[in-house]
Amino acid sequence: MQTIRRGGDFYPEGTEVMAYYNYECTKCGHEFTDEQTFAEHDKHKQVKCPKCASKRVEQLVSHVYAKTTKKS
Repeated sequence: MQTIRRGGDFYPEGTEVMAYYNYECTKCGHEFTDEQTFAEHDKHKQVKCPKCASKRVEQLVSHVYAKTTKKS
């Protein structure tokens, strides 16, 4: 079985790896987080604001958290 590497971890091929992306609604100003697979994000999945349902959202630049299995 082949594996893929995402964020320092190895997963069996075909595994859907999830990531959290932060957004801000340009209509109401609400900031929120959306969980997506890398494939969804790469395909520019349509994201709606959970507060006002607007599709006018922008992805925010945020900090990255990396989980490793080895001690540094």
